[in-house]
Amino acid sequence: MWQGLSTGNSNFIGIEAENTGTANDPWPAVQMDAYRRGVAAILKKIGANAIMCCDHKEYALPVGRKDDPSFDMVEFRTLVATILAGTAPDPIIIPNVDADGRPTLRRGAHGDRVKQIQSDLQLSTDGIFGAKTEAALRQFQREHGLVPDGIVGPKTWASLEVSAAPAGIAARAPAGPAAVTSIDQIVEVAGDSDIARFNWRDRGKAPAGYIKGMALAFGRAYCKFKKGEPAALDTCSRPQVWAMTPRAPTRCGTCSYC
Repeated sequence: MWQGLSTGNSNFIGIEAENTGTANDPWPAVQMDAYRRGVAAILKKIGANAIMCCDHKEYALPVGRKDDPSFDMVEFRTLVATILAGTAPDPIIIPNVDADGRPTLRRGAHGDRVKQIQSDLQLSTDGIFGAKTEAALRQFQREHGLVPDGIVGPKTWASLEVSAAPAGIAARAPAGPAAVTSIDQIVEVAGDSDIARFNWRDRGKAPAGYIKGMALAFGRAYCKFKKGEPAALDTCSRPQVWAMTPRAPTRCGTCSYC
């Protein structure tokens, strides 16, 4: 019974929202906002006000027969009323692309970006954003403190990028690596490193020889730094300079790196 009406199942419009219902999975604010806006849109369409919105446990008799939902319906109706009155804050809209130009994706999307997401989630990469991809994404979002909406926006892109980064490089490095004593060893170690094989997001793998060249450039800068050369001291404070201007390696003759 609600507002004198007892024909709920045949006359009410029922709206369900997905949530695990457990204490460690509270209703996300963005989901609640969407829920209220959906209710407000329906009420506006049928010409009713916020009081005509009730929950299962308020309507069902006898009292106590239903216990859902878990949130406060008085507050819910109050906020629905502000939406109907046009006084509620504007909703937060997920941007179409993030700062790196990656598009916001959801179920129904397809292509290489979806394959990238599926690879990050350790799924088969068919490039189709379907139910399985969405379910895996929602779980990933829950585990990383994100809104589990199944949408890959800026925050989820950033979190996926961190989880997919080659963090295991340092973790798999031996506790006591052998000393690198020659240019040949620097080249060998750099060429065989995980970073040389890593497929960087939006850039792909590094060009052949790039990581080796960077390692040699660093080795040369380090040697000169150890010798106390002023140019090296300045260069080491601005690594982008020597990183972008590699030169043929020469031996300094003063350290084990050359």
